Amino acid sequence: MSSESSAPSAAKIAQCLKAIDFPVQKEDLIAHARGQSARPEVLEALQRLPSGLYDNMADVANAIRHLP
Repeated sequence: MSSESSAPSAAKIAQCLKAIDFPVQKEDLIAHARGQSARPEVLEALQRLPSGLYDNMADVANAIRHLP
């Protein structure tokens, strides 16, 4: 089994980040997801993202796909 199976899907993450105004910092992604009552696995994935600015949902999804 790959480690990807334990990570939430990009669609689940996108649902938790709906209505967020990009660009945002990692910390803003986490705060927004918490405000949307994101599931723990989504919050954990967002917390594992590299720090920095995310310009759009595609940037977030790409970063999630490349998590170790």
